[in-house]
Amino acid sequence: MTQALNIIKEFDIFLEQEVITNGIELCNEAGLQFQLGLFLKLKYPDIKIEFERNINSIGINKTKGVYHKSVVDILIDQKIAIEIKFPTKGAYPKRTYQAIQDVCFLEILKKEKNIEGYAIFITPLFLFFDNSKKSDGIYKYLRKEKRIYKVDKCDVKPFMSKGLKELDICDSYPFELRELTNNNIKYYYYIIKI
Repeated sequence: MTQALNIIKEFDIFLEQEVITNGIELCNEAGLQFQLGLFLKLKYPDIKIEFERNINSIGINKTKGVYHKSVVDILIDQKIAIEIKFPTKGAYPKRTYQAIQDVCFLEILKKEKNIEGYAIFITPLFLFFDNSKKSDGIYKYLRKEKRIYKVDKCDVKPFMSKGLKELDICDSYPFELRELTNNNIKYYYYIIKI
């Protein structure tokens, strides 16, 4: 059943049915993970959905390689990984870096375990994407170029780079910025398939 899942389509249906029509409130990342997982489980009762699953469970030893994270936000049948970022407050450079980090992590899962990956970024803060603001350095990925690719070391601020590993992304992932309104709050989001 997992192979037939189109996560981009299912996420759009989830937003339309549950968030817009049924008024499920978007409040934080954990709540969104749970609501999306519940939606998928109710629609596809035979799939196994795991939250915050350690990568050791899928046979990856974090100490043997370059891994930026140790857990997958949502893991479906150990074949589909979903990473979600849902910033509701500033920290724009750090959260942008973390969104790019998710893509790098998903690329590694695909390469090593053939796991299909999806990166979802949703926020009420348009400044993450506002090209009229500073659009160089780490900001260029979401604001200027609307795509995620290998991060140049000079794009990462010194205070962010302490202890962080290089984001060596192999491919380039353009995205379309979408909008939705929930409880009179406008949200901006993208979803990328890895």
